[in-house]
Amino acid sequence: MPVTNLSRELFTPEGIEFYGKVNFLKAGLLSADILSTVSVTYAREILDEEQGFGLDGLLRKRADSLFGVINGIDYDEWDPAADRFIPANYSRSDASGKSVCKSELLKSQFKTSKNLAARDMPLIGMVTRLSEQKGLDLVIDSMPGLLSCGVRLVVLGKGDKRYHKSLAEISAHYRDKLSVTIGFDEKLAHRIYAGSDFFLMPSKYEPCGLGQLISERYGSIPVARGTGGLADTIRDFEPLTSRGTGFLFSDYTPYAMRDALKRAFCVYTDDGKKKRMMQEGMKMEFSWRKSALRYIELYRAALRKKRPRRHSSWT
Repeated sequence: MPVTNLSRELFTPEGIEFYGKVNFLKAGLLSADILSTVSVTYAREILDEEQGFGLDGLLRKRADSLFGVINGIDYDEWDPAADRFIPANYSRSDASGKSVCKSELLKSQFKTSKNLAARDMPLIGMVTRLSEQKGLDLVIDSMPGLLSCGVRLVVLGKGDKRYHKSLAEISAHYRDKLSVTIGFDEKLAHRIYAGSDFFLMPSKYEPCGLGQLISERYGSIPVARGTGGLADTIRDFEPLTSRGTGFLFSDYTPYAMRDALKRAFCVYTDDGKKKRMMQEGMKMEFSWRKSALRYIELYRAALRKKRPRRHSSWT
Protein backbone atom coordinates (compact mmCIF):
# COMPACT_ATOMS: atom_id res chain seq x y z
CA MET A 1 0.00 0.00 0.00
CA PRO A 2 2.74 2.56 0.73
CA VAL A 3 4.10 2.08 -2.79
CA THR A 4 0.73 3.05 -4.31
CA ASN A 5 0.52 6.40 -2.46
CA LEU A 6 -3.15 5.57 -1.84
CA SER A 7 -4.88 5.92 1.51
CA ARG A 8 -4.98 2.92 3.84
CA GLU A 9 -8.73 3.37 4.01
CA LEU A 10 -8.95 1.81 0.54
CA PHE A 11 -7.44 -1.44 1.80
CA THR A 12 -10.80 -3.05 2.66
CA PRO A 13 -12.94 -5.81 1.11
CA GLU A 14 -15.07 -3.03 -0.41
CA GLY A 15 -11.94 -1.36 -1.73
CA ILE A 16 -8.83 -2.76 -3.39
CA GLU A 17 -8.01 -5.47 -0.86
CA PHE A 18 -8.26 -9.00 -2.29
CA TYR A 19 -7.41 -11.95 -0.03
CA GLY A 20 -4.92 -9.85 1.92
CA LYS A 21 -3.24 -8.33 -1.12
CA VAL A 22 -3.72 -5.32 -3.38
CA ASN A 23 -5.66 -6.12 -6.56
CA PHE A 24 -5.18 -3.47 -9.25
CA LEU A 25 -7.79 -4.98 -11.57
CA LYS A 26 -10.30 -4.69 -8.76
CA ALA A 27 -9.27 -1.06 -8.33
CA GLY A 28 -9.94 -0.47 -12.01
CA LEU A 29 -13.33 -2.17 -11.85
CA LEU A 30 -14.27 -0.01 -8.87
CA SER A 31 -13.19 3.31 -10.32
CA ALA A 32 -13.93 3.08 -14.06
CA ASP A 33 -16.93 4.85 -15.54
CA ILE A 34 -17.51 2.08 -18.10
CA LEU A 35 -16.37 -1.56 -18.03
CA SER A 36 -15.89 -3.48 -21.27
CA THR A 37 -14.82 -6.93 -22.29
CA VAL A 38 -14.50 -8.62 -25.67
CA SER A 39 -17.88 -10.28 -26.20
CA VAL A 40 -21.46 -9.97 -25.02
CA THR A 41 -21.65 -13.56 -23.80
CA TYR A 42 -18.38 -13.31 -21.88
CA ALA A 43 -19.68 -10.15 -20.19
CA ARG A 44 -22.49 -12.31 -18.82
CA GLU A 45 -20.28 -15.29 -18.00
CA ILE A 46 -17.90 -13.34 -15.76
CA LEU A 47 -20.83 -12.47 -13.50
CA ASP A 48 -20.82 -16.11 -12.39
CA GLU A 49 -18.46 -17.55 -9.79
CA GLU A 50 -16.90 -20.07 -12.19
CA GLN A 51 -15.56 -17.45 -14.60
CA GLY A 52 -15.48 -14.40 -12.34
CA PHE A 53 -12.28 -15.61 -10.61
CA GLY A 54 -13.22 -14.01 -7.31
CA LEU A 55 -14.36 -10.70 -8.81
CA ASP A 56 -17.84 -11.87 -9.84
CA GLY A 57 -19.49 -10.22 -6.81
CA LEU A 58 -18.05 -6.82 -7.70
CA LEU A 59 -18.91 -7.32 -11.38
CA ARG A 60 -22.52 -8.12 -10.49
CA LYS A 61 -22.74 -4.86 -8.56
CA ARG A 62 -21.47 -3.02 -11.63
CA ALA A 63 -23.40 -5.05 -14.20
CA ASP A 64 -25.27 -1.96 -15.44
CA SER A 65 -21.92 -0.48 -16.53
CA LEU A 66 -20.50 -3.68 -18.08
CA PHE A 67 -20.55 -4.13 -21.86
CA GLY A 68 -19.20 -6.61 -24.37
CA VAL A 69 -17.69 -5.63 -27.73
CA ILE A 70 -16.53 -8.32 -30.15
CA ASN A 71 -12.95 -8.00 -31.39
CA GLY A 72 -12.30 -7.49 -35.09
CA ILE A 73 -9.80 -8.87 -37.57
CA ASP A 74 -7.71 -7.06 -40.15
CA TYR A 75 -9.42 -7.73 -43.46
CA ASP A 76 -6.34 -6.63 -45.37
CA GLU A 77 -4.25 -9.35 -43.73
CA TRP A 78 -6.96 -12.01 -43.61
CA ASP A 79 -8.42 -12.06 -47.12
CA PRO A 80 -8.41 -15.32 -49.11
CA ALA A 81 -8.85 -13.33 -52.33
CA ALA A 82 -5.49 -11.58 -51.85
CA ASP A 83 -3.58 -13.71 -49.30
CA ARG A 84 0.04 -14.03 -50.46
CA PHE A 85 0.73 -17.05 -48.23
CA ILE A 86 -1.78 -19.46 -49.75
CA PRO A 87 -1.25 -21.46 -52.96
CA ALA A 88 -4.50 -20.33 -54.64
CA ASN A 89 -6.67 -17.33 -53.95
CA TYR A 90 -10.45 -17.58 -53.82
CA SER A 91 -13.55 -15.67 -52.77
CA ARG A 92 -17.15 -16.23 -51.75
CA SER A 93 -18.28 -15.90 -55.36
CA ASP A 94 -15.60 -18.30 -56.64
CA ALA A 95 -14.27 -20.69 -54.01
CA SER A 96 -12.65 -23.13 -56.43
CA GLY A 97 -9.18 -22.21 -55.17
CA LYS A 98 -9.97 -23.63 -51.73
CA SER A 99 -9.72 -27.22 -53.01
CA VAL A 100 -6.22 -26.38 -54.29
CA CYS A 101 -5.31 -25.05 -50.84
CA LYS A 102 -6.55 -28.27 -49.24
CA SER A 103 -4.56 -30.48 -51.62
CA GLU A 104 -1.38 -28.49 -51.07
CA LEU A 105 -1.82 -28.53 -47.29
CA LEU A 106 -2.19 -32.32 -47.35
CA LYS A 107 0.92 -32.69 -49.49
CA SER A 108 3.04 -30.44 -47.29
CA GLN A 109 1.93 -31.81 -43.92
CA PHE A 110 1.61 -35.53 -44.58
CA LYS A 111 4.37 -36.11 -47.14
CA THR A 112 3.20 -39.50 -48.45
CA SER A 113 1.53 -39.90 -51.82
CA LYS A 114 -1.25 -42.11 -50.48
CA ASN A 115 -2.60 -39.11 -48.58
CA LEU A 116 -3.57 -37.47 -51.84
CA ALA A 117 -6.70 -39.59 -51.67
CA ALA A 118 -7.44 -37.88 -48.36
CA ARG A 119 -8.58 -34.78 -50.25
CA ASP A 120 -12.00 -36.45 -50.30
CA MET A 121 -11.99 -36.82 -46.50
CA PRO A 122 -12.62 -34.07 -43.92
CA LEU A 123 -9.54 -32.04 -42.99
CA ILE A 124 -9.65 -30.35 -39.59
CA GLY A 125 -7.36 -27.46 -38.68
CA MET A 126 -6.28 -25.98 -35.36
CA VAL A 127 -4.15 -22.86 -34.90
CA THR A 128 -4.10 -22.36 -31.16
CA ARG A 129 -2.26 -21.98 -27.91
CA LEU A 130 -1.75 -25.47 -26.53
CA SER A 131 -3.35 -25.03 -23.12
CA GLU A 132 -6.19 -26.34 -20.99
CA GLN A 133 -8.19 -23.17 -21.68
CA LYS A 134 -8.22 -24.03 -25.40
CA GLY A 135 -9.73 -27.48 -24.81
CA LEU A 136 -6.63 -29.56 -25.54
CA ASP A 137 -7.74 -32.15 -22.98
CA LEU A 138 -10.87 -32.82 -25.04
CA VAL A 139 -8.87 -33.08 -28.25
CA ILE A 140 -6.29 -35.51 -26.83
CA ASP A 141 -8.94 -37.68 -25.16
CA SER A 142 -10.87 -37.88 -28.45
CA MET A 143 -7.91 -38.34 -30.77
CA PRO A 144 -7.91 -42.15 -31.33
CA GLY A 145 -11.63 -42.29 -32.06
CA LEU A 146 -11.54 -39.16 -34.16
CA LEU A 147 -8.65 -40.25 -36.35
CA SER A 148 -10.14 -43.71 -36.81
CA CYS A 149 -13.03 -42.05 -38.65
CA GLY A 150 -10.71 -41.32 -41.55
CA VAL A 151 -10.30 -37.59 -40.96
CA ARG A 152 -7.02 -35.67 -41.05
CA LEU A 153 -6.03 -33.17 -38.35
CA VAL A 154 -3.41 -30.41 -38.71
CA VAL A 155 -2.34 -28.66 -35.49
CA LEU A 156 -0.15 -25.57 -35.21
CA GLY A 157 0.67 -23.99 -31.86
CA LYS A 158 2.73 -23.97 -28.71
CA GLY A 159 2.04 -23.81 -25.00
CA ASP A 160 2.17 -26.24 -22.10
CA LYS A 161 4.92 -28.85 -22.33
CA ARG A 162 2.57 -31.68 -21.37
CA TYR A 163 0.50 -31.04 -24.48
CA HIS A 164 3.62 -30.84 -26.63
CA LYS A 165 4.57 -34.29 -25.35
CA SER A 166 1.11 -35.83 -25.70
CA LEU A 167 0.63 -34.57 -29.25
CA ALA A 168 4.11 -35.76 -30.25
CA GLU A 169 3.38 -39.24 -28.92
CA ILE A 170 0.04 -39.46 -30.70
CA SER A 171 1.42 -38.13 -33.99
CA ALA A 172 4.12 -40.83 -33.89
CA HIS A 173 1.34 -43.44 -34.07
CA TYR A 174 -0.79 -41.59 -36.63
CA ARG A 175 1.73 -40.04 -38.98
CA ASP A 176 -0.59 -40.27 -41.97
CA LYS A 177 -3.55 -38.72 -40.12
CA LEU A 178 -2.16 -36.19 -37.63
CA SER A 179 0.29 -33.36 -38.32
CA VAL A 180 1.61 -31.37 -35.35
CA THR A 181 3.85 -28.32 -35.65
CA ILE A 182 5.05 -26.92 -32.31
CA GLY A 183 5.73 -23.20 -32.52
CA PHE A 184 4.28 -20.54 -34.77
CA ASP A 185 4.64 -20.30 -38.53
CA GLU A 186 2.74 -17.41 -40.09
CA LYS A 187 2.67 -18.93 -43.56
CA LEU A 188 1.45 -22.29 -42.27
CA ALA A 189 -1.24 -20.58 -40.17
CA HIS A 190 -2.67 -18.92 -43.29
CA ARG A 191 -2.50 -22.21 -45.18
CA ILE A 192 -4.35 -24.08 -42.43
CA TYR A 193 -7.16 -21.54 -42.43
CA ALA A 194 -7.39 -21.75 -46.24
CA GLY A 195 -6.96 -25.51 -46.63
CA SER A 196 -9.10 -26.89 -43.80
CA ASP A 197 -12.69 -28.00 -44.20
CA PHE A 198 -13.34 -27.46 -40.48
CA PHE A 199 -11.64 -25.41 -37.78
CA LEU A 200 -11.75 -26.84 -34.25
CA MET A 201 -12.02 -24.59 -31.15
CA PRO A 202 -13.24 -26.63 -28.14
CA SER A 203 -12.35 -23.90 -25.62
CA LYS A 204 -13.08 -24.27 -21.92
CA TYR A 205 -13.65 -20.52 -21.91
CA GLU A 206 -13.02 -17.98 -24.65
CA PRO A 207 -13.49 -14.25 -24.00
CA CYS A 208 -13.65 -13.55 -27.73
CA GLY A 209 -11.50 -15.74 -29.94
CA LEU A 210 -10.03 -14.77 -33.29
CA GLY A 211 -9.61 -18.19 -34.90
CA GLN A 212 -13.31 -18.58 -35.64
CA LEU A 213 -13.49 -15.10 -37.18
CA ILE A 214 -10.61 -15.93 -39.53
CA SER A 215 -11.85 -19.44 -40.34
CA GLU A 216 -15.29 -18.15 -41.31
CA ARG A 217 -13.63 -15.55 -43.53
CA TYR A 218 -11.72 -18.39 -45.24
CA GLY A 219 -14.69 -20.72 -45.61
CA SER A 220 -13.37 -23.18 -43.02
CA ILE A 221 -16.41 -24.12 -40.98
CA PRO A 222 -15.80 -23.71 -37.22
CA VAL A 223 -16.66 -26.46 -34.73
CA ALA A 224 -16.54 -24.88 -31.30
CA ARG A 225 -17.81 -24.89 -27.77
CA GLY A 226 -20.57 -22.33 -27.31
CA THR A 227 -18.82 -20.10 -24.80
CA GLY A 228 -17.86 -16.42 -24.77
CA GLY A 229 -17.21 -14.89 -28.15
CA LEU A 230 -17.56 -18.25 -29.89
CA ALA A 231 -21.27 -18.26 -29.05
CA ASP A 232 -21.61 -14.67 -30.28
CA THR A 233 -19.88 -15.12 -33.64
CA ILE A 234 -20.90 -18.62 -34.80
CA ARG A 235 -24.45 -19.42 -35.82
CA ASP A 236 -25.08 -23.06 -34.95
CA PHE A 237 -26.22 -25.17 -37.90
CA GLU A 238 -29.97 -25.73 -37.96
CA PRO A 239 -30.86 -28.97 -39.79
CA LEU A 240 -34.47 -27.95 -40.55
CA THR A 241 -33.41 -24.81 -42.41
CA SER A 242 -29.87 -25.89 -43.39
CA ARG A 243 -28.65 -22.50 -42.19
CA GLY A 244 -25.70 -21.65 -39.97
CA THR A 245 -22.01 -20.82 -40.05
CA GLY A 246 -20.67 -23.56 -37.77
CA PHE A 247 -21.33 -26.24 -35.17
CA LEU A 248 -21.53 -25.48 -31.45
CA PHE A 249 -21.62 -27.74 -28.39
CA SER A 250 -22.29 -26.82 -24.76
CA ASP A 251 -20.96 -29.43 -22.33
CA TYR A 252 -17.22 -29.45 -21.76
CA THR A 253 -16.84 -33.16 -22.48
CA PRO A 254 -15.15 -35.24 -25.21
CA TYR A 255 -18.55 -36.75 -26.01
CA ALA A 256 -20.14 -33.35 -26.70
CA MET A 257 -17.23 -32.33 -28.92
CA ARG A 258 -17.35 -35.58 -30.88
CA ASP A 259 -21.10 -35.20 -31.34
CA ALA A 260 -20.60 -31.74 -32.86
CA LEU A 261 -17.93 -33.14 -35.17
CA LYS A 262 -20.27 -35.94 -36.27
CA ARG A 263 -22.88 -33.32 -37.18
CA ALA A 264 -20.22 -31.48 -39.15
CA PHE A 265 -19.16 -34.63 -41.01
CA CYS A 266 -22.80 -35.26 -42.03
CA VAL A 267 -22.88 -31.83 -43.67
CA TYR A 268 -19.52 -32.52 -45.30
CA THR A 269 -21.12 -35.33 -47.32
CA ASP A 270 -23.76 -32.93 -48.69
CA ASP A 271 -22.07 -30.56 -51.13
CA GLY A 272 -25.02 -28.17 -51.23
CA LYS A 273 -25.23 -27.72 -47.46
CA LYS A 274 -21.46 -27.49 -47.11
CA LYS A 275 -21.22 -24.79 -49.80
CA ARG A 276 -24.07 -22.83 -48.24
CA MET A 277 -22.39 -22.88 -44.82
CA MET A 278 -19.08 -21.77 -46.30
CA GLN A 279 -20.74 -18.86 -48.07
CA GLU A 280 -22.70 -17.85 -44.97
CA GLY A 281 -19.50 -17.74 -42.95
CA MET A 282 -17.53 -15.85 -45.59
CA LYS A 283 -20.09 -13.05 -45.73
CA MET A 284 -20.05 -12.44 -41.96
CA GLU A 285 -18.77 -8.98 -40.98
CA PHE A 286 -16.06 -8.93 -38.31
CA SER A 287 -13.91 -5.98 -39.37
CA TRP A 288 -12.45 -3.59 -36.78
CA ARG A 289 -14.60 -0.80 -38.22
CA LYS A 290 -17.72 -2.31 -36.73
CA SER A 291 -16.07 -2.84 -33.33
CA ALA A 292 -14.50 0.64 -33.33
CA LEU A 293 -17.88 2.30 -33.83
CA ARG A 294 -19.23 0.47 -30.77
CA TYR A 295 -16.22 1.56 -28.67
CA ILE A 296 -16.79 5.17 -29.71
CA GLU A 297 -20.39 4.86 -28.49
CA LEU A 298 -19.19 3.55 -25.12
CA TYR A 299 -16.55 6.26 -24.72
CA ARG A 300 -19.15 8.94 -25.43
CA ALA A 301 -21.46 7.32 -22.87
CA ALA A 302 -18.62 7.40 -20.32
CA LEU A 303 -18.06 11.10 -20.97
CA ARG A 304 -21.75 11.82 -20.47
CA LYS A 305 -21.87 9.72 -17.34
CA LYS A 306 -19.03 11.50 -15.49
CA ARG A 307 -19.41 9.04 -12.69
CA PRO A 308 -18.34 10.46 -9.29
CA ARG A 309 -15.41 8.79 -7.57
CA ARG A 310 -16.23 6.23 -4.91
CA HIS A 311 -13.41 7.44 -2.69
CA SER A 312 -11.92 10.85 -2.15
CA SER A 313 -8.55 9.14 -1.72
CA TRP A 314 -8.15 8.13 -5.37
CA THR A 315 -5.32 10.02 -7.05
